[in-house]
Amino acid sequence: MLWIGRLAAVAGVLVLAASCSDGSGIENEAPVANFDLPSCFVGSPCTFTSTSSDDEQVTSWSWDFNGDGTADASTASAAYQYQEAAEFNVSLTVRDAQGLSATKTSRITVAVPVNTPPTAGFTYSCNAADCTFVSTSSDAAPGSITTYAWNFGDEGTADVSNPSHSYTVSAPTEFTVTLTVTDNEGATAAATQTITVSPGNSPPTAAFTHSCNVAVCAFVSTSTDAAPGTVVGYAWSFGDGATADVKNPSHSYTISAVTDFTVTLTVTDNDGATAVVSKTITVNPIPPVNTPPTAGFTYACNTVSCTFASTSTDAAPGTIAAYAWTFGDGAVSDLKNPTHSYSVSAVTDFTVTLTVTDNEGATAVESKTITINPVSSGNIPPTASFTPWCHGESCIFTSTSTDVAPGTIVSYAWTFGDGATEDWRKPSHIYNISGRTVFTVTLTVTDNEGATAVATRTVSVTPLPPAVQGCTTAEKIVECVLDIPATATLKVTLLGISCDLAQRVTTPPPVGDQLFIAVCSRAVGDAIGIFGGEHDELWVYQAGSQARIWFIQGETTKRTLNPPEGRLEGNFPDWTIHIEDGDHAGAPGEPDFSDLILGVKATTR
Repeated sequence: MLWIGRLAAVAGVLVLAASCSDGSGIENEAPVANFDLPSCFVGSPCTFTSTSSDDEQVTSWSWDFNGDGTADASTASAAYQYQEAAEFNVSLTVRDAQGLSATKTSRITVAVPVNTPPTAGFTYSCNAADCTFVSTSSDAAPGSITTYAWNFGDEGTADVSNPSHSYTVSAPTEFTVTLTVTDNEGATAAATQTITVSPGNSPPTAAFTHSCNVAVCAFVSTSTDAAPGTVVGYAWSFGDGATADVKNPSHSYTISAVTDFTVTLTVTDNDGATAVVSKTITVNPIPPVNTPPTAGFTYACNTVSCTFASTSTDAAPGTIAAYAWTFGDGAVSDLKNPTHSYSVSAVTDFTVTLTVTDNEGATAVESKTITINPVSSGNIPPTASFTPWCHGESCIFTSTSTDVAPGTIVSYAWTFGDGATEDWRKPSHIYNISGRTVFTVTLTVTDNEGATAVATRTVSVTPLPPAVQGCTTAEKIVECVLDIPATATLKVTLLGISCDLAQRVTTPPPVGDQLFIAVCSRAVGDAIGIFGGEHDELWVYQAGSQARIWFIQGETTKRTLNPPEGRLEGNFPDWTIHIEDGDHAGAPGEPDFSDLILGVKATTR
């Protein structure tokens, strides 16, 4: 190969161009280095592409992107990320297969990027009144969407990218749904769609209870249906060929021995949806053998004077009909809770015996040895007392017992009259009953010197009828019932306040928690969990139970109030309660159900 040198005069400057020959007379020309400058921004990759040419082939590339004389890349196309806004010399040196080279240098200006706002968009799908939304929003790099704000058109909101929402509608209804997205530089965009939501029918839930007296059985439907559905039809099959179509039937079986029957209830709601439940019941034509009562009592003595309280029980349908006390000194009594004074001059033990007899003549006996000390120890015994608060079959008992200082009450012993007991100051108790029942509740308190006192009261409890999720008004109380399908705790948040009466928000037994007192003077955003129980911890609602939240109307002498009203929206685990406080004497737009708005959030355990 021969090298041939040529001289050329260009603009008064002598330029030496090189070429080479392989001896055939064909000269190899040096390559031409070339590239275009892209638009580059700080923090984003910037791609450079060689457009160099050669009469044969460019075989190597060497890039210097920042003018520091050091090669940064060796491919025809390469990316580089600048870390500051400035001007830089970009150089590309190319070589061909014969080793000839050429270099091009250009000056590039790297700028601070201008944020491009995001683009908002979403899709949705609805199954009846339950809708799922999916954000299709995007943002140009290096931007990224950081927050989502959904407004579902019914005061419902969400802040996740792909939320679900349940509407409460009784007819096809249009809602305007808006999604607002914000990127990492604070730029926003919004997308709005109008959707049509139709109510879907939820099938009812079939359930019943029963009780039998010999071969005659009473059945009570406890079936439910989610609003706006209602159960309109009942079809009973008693397992012996007999049927009935009323809500709460009675049926007499014809049998001569103990027999099992499968009882089936089919319920139908106002939209034609059905549900079925079956139970096997045992019917015994022979009257049951009476279960004898259980005898028990407590006592408290102040020197020689003692008070006795029966804590005896008897299994239903039995009841205790007679009490016979012997006090160990020849004295007797037939009262349920007698008092007795002993005549002693020294510490003496006596055996006290209680015999109880039920309404079928069965008896039971309890004996205790008590010690009587005629000399006062100086300790004044406590005074026992308590107040009951019952709602349906659930009660809360609060000890109001006292003891004179320096004495203090150190223990509480409760008997609830159904065999159950408790040992703390403010217990809750749920009675298992099928109808109105009276129970005798006894509290025995003991102070720090061992002195005791007893208080006894009767409570009448009646089971609540089956409740459907929603809000109802009874005089000045709005009661909102929430279905709890999974074990959970609840938190209540004030979402809106537009009232000036001194109302309260609370929960009835067995919880009995004062949530918000003088709620109209509170601040939006205030939140509190529903607490209760022995240690005043978050109350745990069991799966399949119902939570009840009360709004209690305030008082005023300046104007006449209408009864309050409530409206419940949503389902587990999120509900919204709208309250109209009843203070709407001719005011335009009332009732608007915006006087008080509560959010209830369930957290599964």
